[in-house]
Amino acid sequence: MNWIVFFILSVIMVFTPYQKGLFFDKDLYIWETIIGALFIITVILMFKKNLQHIKGTNLVVFLVPLMYLVVIPIAESPKSNMDLMYRWTAFSCFFCMLIWVQYTDKIRRLLPFVLHLCGSVIAILAITGYWGYFDFPELLTGDDRLAGTLQYPNTFATLMGAFWLYALIVLTTRQILKPWMVLFFGFPLVAFLISILLSESRGTFLILPISWFFGLLLLRTREQIKFILNTLISVGISLVVYRQIISAKEAGISNPGLISFFIGTVVVVLLITVIVSQLHTNKLRFFESKNLLRFVFPVLALMMAVLLVADLKFQGIVYHQLPTNLQERVASIDTGTASVLGRTAFYEDGIKMSKDAPLLGYGGGGWKALFTKYQHQPYWSTNAHNGYLELLLDIGWIGLLVFVVVFGMLIGQIFKRIREEKNSVYVTMTIATLPSLLTIFLHSMIDLDLSFGTIWFVVLWLLAMGVSERPLINSRVNVPWLGKVSLAVLIVFVGVLSFKSFKFYLSENQVAYADSNLSLQKGQEVYERTTFYNPYHIDYLLKLASVYVRNYEETGKEAIKTEILKTIARLVQLEPNNPKVLFGIGNLYTQIGDPLTGISYVDMALNADKFKVEYYDSSIFLKSEVALQIMEHSEEKAKELAISGINDFQRYNQLFEVYKKNPIPDMRPLNIKTITYFYVGQAYLILGEYQHSIDILSRLDGNVENHILKQVYAVRFIANEQMGKQNDNSKIEFQAGGKFPDFKQYVKNYKTKIGIK
Repeated sequence: MNWIVFFILSVIMVFTPYQKGLFFDKDLYIWETIIGALFIITVILMFKKNLQHIKGTNLVVFLVPLMYLVVIPIAESPKSNMDLMYRWTAFSCFFCMLIWVQYTDKIRRLLPFVLHLCGSVIAILAITGYWGYFDFPELLTGDDRLAGTLQYPNTFATLMGAFWLYALIVLTTRQILKPWMVLFFGFPLVAFLISILLSESRGTFLILPISWFFGLLLLRTREQIKFILNTLISVGISLVVYRQIISAKEAGISNPGLISFFIGTVVVVLLITVIVSQLHTNKLRFFESKNLLRFVFPVLALMMAVLLVADLKFQGIVYHQLPTNLQERVASIDTGTASVLGRTAFYEDGIKMSKDAPLLGYGGGGWKALFTKYQHQPYWSTNAHNGYLELLLDIGWIGLLVFVVVFGMLIGQIFKRIREEKNSVYVTMTIATLPSLLTIFLHSMIDLDLSFGTIWFVVLWLLAMGVSERPLINSRVNVPWLGKVSLAVLIVFVGVLSFKSFKFYLSENQVAYADSNLSLQKGQEVYERTTFYNPYHIDYLLKLASVYVRNYEETGKEAIKTEILKTIARLVQLEPNNPKVLFGIGNLYTQIGDPLTGISYVDMALNADKFKVEYYDSSIFLKSEVALQIMEHSEEKAKELAISGINDFQRYNQLFEVYKKNPIPDMRPLNIKTITYFYVGQAYLILGEYQHSIDILSRLDGNVENHILKQVYAVRFIANEQMGKQNDNSKIEFQAGGKFPDFKQYVKNYKTKIGIK
């Protein structure tokens, strides 16, 4: 059974990165189901044999999904919370099974090869995709940064850095590596580094040297020598290859740097083979006997790092050896860059959010659900670009502490194992996991790495290879029945969540049918099934409600209106503070003939997201038009709506004017629709503020479509008439009369609507 489990886990590890790095939950659902089912089968089989492989210190990872279970009652977004609970349950099952299969010794020895194979294929396909041999959507960003199969350059670079460090340290192992192993681990080194360079990720450029230095400190002197030599060879040759790629690309050559890449790869493998074969343990035994020498190379590395930083900062010799685009990326590394300023705004708003829910947070997806309410600038980012800040907002300080303790214990086990095996020839394989983990965990402080399922599979694979074969804390209490009861509860927990995850998967499949050219009735049936399988998905509930509205408009059946109201009630119950939900409900009420209720919901949406120009457009339009419609029989309410619409317009100007002059990173659209100015002018007309009406409408000259131009002429005509500007009206009458023969009667009717005789 261990071999079957190992095979399935390996398939998941190697093939899932091509599903956009499992960033989107819809790509994860089926894998969550498979992992959960496999976990249940594995544990049941263990029940029949023995439970000696199951240790509490490994099962502790289930505390993280348990935190998402705890916050269900307070989750701002039940769907996002469920998605993260499913994710973490699958991750926990994945990790535990990786630990258990290693009790088969041959499997334990294969884990490093599967990990390295995964990274090698990702890197090589990214490079070949750069040359056009591998077609993958958004492999390159709009500014030609390599994003790989993850479709995000920064996380892709971090992943490549983790794989590079792992392979580099493995190649320093004390055991004599066979030639095929040197080839296997050495072959993709250039691909890893070229991928990092082509991604142009400044965060990775900063963090990778820190992780490299950490790895250097963990190694003994003789491994340090090989580590430094392997680094100099791979980095030096990769920079030469990178220069060739950029030069060839600028010259318009197809497959830029292809030949240089293969030559560089061969040279790196040959040189590392020489190092591995010549600098084996016996030849470096002298260095091992001198304990103080272990600190010489780290000190020298620090000194070289200081000199390198100074060279790059003051544009010295090394700086001028870099290609122009890399010089620009390096030179732009400072606290004043757009990305740093943008993320600083995210972090400030995130900390402000956490103060309102410090203990348990807002449930999974807390940032995405509520950031618009707290943001002080008009940026758009559904991710806080800091994995730990997102955890804080999801499950609060209690949950973040649980996360830190859980992974702190696992990393503690790795250090424990290193101490126990310090004289073993295999200890380097354990050491290799730590710098890679550090790379990912550090970079996750400044980006969204932890949102990718692929990143977590790599992290858990590294942890599973590194943790001690014995628990960090040995339990002296032996209560077999308690362990079995706990496992039985865990099986039920995993089974229920895996089943629900499968239902979410079925829901996503139903949506594919809804996108086809279906009749109204068929579309309704599809969305009813979709929301049956996933009753938490607000987007699908809004679409179902829209289908109901279309059906209601065609048939007028009250039963359908009842279904609309039921769907609205479900939406309010699920996410009452979500501006998208509130705005959608406002539109639904307007469509079924209750615009005043619709306006109240649009107002709530605007308060929950004050930087959404679409909400200003809709709010001003609704208030101005409804005010016009009810002016004859409810003048007071009409003027109240007109005032409210004008207040929205003034609020918009106050909030957005400064950003039109001083743009910020990740800025949202700032301009309301041109036609919105007409509805503002109409609101001023209803209030009798005629000059303001004319001033606003002056912005529309030549920018209005014919279907609204007639109204524009009418409002300006009436405003001028009330102010005694007959000459201006003569011009308007001449212009409008030629296009609209019934213009005079239209003006008369319009005046009646707004109470002017």
